[in-house]
Amino acid sequence: MHRTSTEYFFGNDSVLDFYPKFGFRPSRELGYSAAALPAEPYMLTKTDLSDPEQSGRFFRALNYDGGEYGAFSMTENIGLYTFWLAADYGESLYFVPETGGYVIAEKKGSTLFLRQSVGFSPDPHRLAAAFGAAEVRFGYTPADRSGLDCSEHKTEDCTLFIIGEDLARVERDRLMFPEISHA
Repeated sequence: MHRTSTEYFFGNDSVLDFYPKFGFRPSRELGYSAAALPAEPYMLTKTDLSDPEQSGRFFRALNYDGGEYGAFSMTENIGLYTFWLAADYGESLYFVPETGGYVIAEKKGSTLFLRQSVGFSPDPHRLAAAFGAAEVRFGYTPADRSGLDCSEHKTEDCTLFIIGEDLARVERDRLMFPEISHA
């Protein structure tokens, strides 16, 4: 019986010739962005994960209340959420009361980097208005990509390697692995 493996990982660019020897192939990802248009801003409340009530509400939303909103979800790996929120994005988690959802977002210059949404599919223009940003770059593949710009997503010194036909859909369906799912 022949078993097909479906695996992925992100390797640094110094080993581009090494992993193909084991059947892995480099794969490209596509990312999405939107130039901000005038819109009514979302009201945001910063979430304090050291507060058990706020932390519990966030993880319940992630686990039970709709999870991630994207075309390519990684909710089965809560450990990576915990890692990224503790390491880099803990100060970037916001509750959106009118939706009951959350965004992990940070503004750098005039660009808002939306790392992930949980519990709802945010309007990028309303998010841009809330942060005073001129552009929104998604760190995941939004479920609704209408009206968004699409371009190759490349992280410096990092290449996606895949094996197995299930992951061929990353290129075919114009997806990217959520940034918050990278180890």
